[in-house]
Amino acid sequence: MIDRQWHYAAGGTSVGPRTTHQMQALIGAGEVTAQTLVWSEGMAEWAEAAATELRGLFAEKVATPPPAPPAALPAGFGATFASAGGAAPWMGFGEAVRSCLTNYAKFSGRASRSQYWFFTLFLTAVNIGITLIDIATGATVEPIGAGGMVLMAVSLLFALGMFIPSLAVTSRRFHDAGWSFWWFLLILVPLAGLVFVFVVSLLRDPNPNRFDAP
Repeated sequence: MIDRQWHYAAGGTSVGPRTTHQMQALIGAGEVTAQTLVWSEGMAEWAEAAATELRGLFAEKVATPPPAPPAALPAGFGATFASAGGAAPWMGFGEAVRSCLTNYAKFSGRASRSQYWFFTLFLTAVNIGITLIDIATGATVEPIGAGGMVLMAVSLLFALGMFIPSLAVTSRRFHDAGWSFWWFLLILVPLAGLVFVFVVSLLRDPNPNRFDAP
């Protein structure tokens, strides 16, 4: 295309002259559209840009695809499992807790290290809080009163309520590392089992594996 001089209408005024190359940049920025009135030497009157020699620039713009999206984006706890395969995405504290509670008994799929350890931190913090309340009030010191009974009931209900999601997120953590959850049974081996579970909880498989969520 010849690099000729162009004028275009914007805000009721004539802007220019601009070279064809400059017009291409303006079209790419969206400042000049297919309906923008333009004029160049040799034209009898103003015309829409798409009806002039500039039409090819709009075709090029339409044919250019947008950038490909990232392989994995943290998109809230709905992205708990990487449906496209690969390691589970990172999560913040609140997102990890919500995800584990939302996927209360989901043993399939994968969970990231951040999800697992933030949920573990949540459980630990709540238990420490209950213990501090007990120490400060002496609620469970003999003879145990009504307050002590309530505190013990809250502690027991919390432990029972969190048992399943704790196992579920541990299962998904094993899967993200590429291990079957059946290996968790090694926890029954004194000390060595705890060390094994701790090590696996730190591992991750960055590639798609057989535990990816469908």
